[in-house]
Amino acid sequence: MKDFHCFFFLVALVMTGCGPQGVAEKRFSNPPPDAVTRAIVLIQGYADGQPVGSEAIEFEELAQGVAAIDAEKGSDVKEFLAEIEKTGRVSRKDAAKVLERLKQ
Repeated sequence: MKDFHCFFFLVALVMTGCGPQGVAEKRFSNPPPDAVTRAIVLIQGYADGQPVGSEAIEFEELAQGVAAIDAEKGSDVKEFLAEIEKTGRVSRKDAAKVLERLKQ
């Protein structure tokens, strides 16, 4: 009978656990970066020598997003990204110039 009581106690202990009941779940949400910030990150990578990758499919959308915030910067970004699409190459010098104008 003593074994049964020990077994019952162990089962009860395992079933109840040791910690607090119910962990409070917290949800964090970060707002997505705006188009200008995304363009700065992208063009910074190009200025640092990063090759063009799959992000090229979003060039038009990115340029439109920047233009919606600032028409002049949007024009610069659109022109720069169009040149990349046309040639398939990135000029680090041009990327640095566009990046400088974006950060102003």
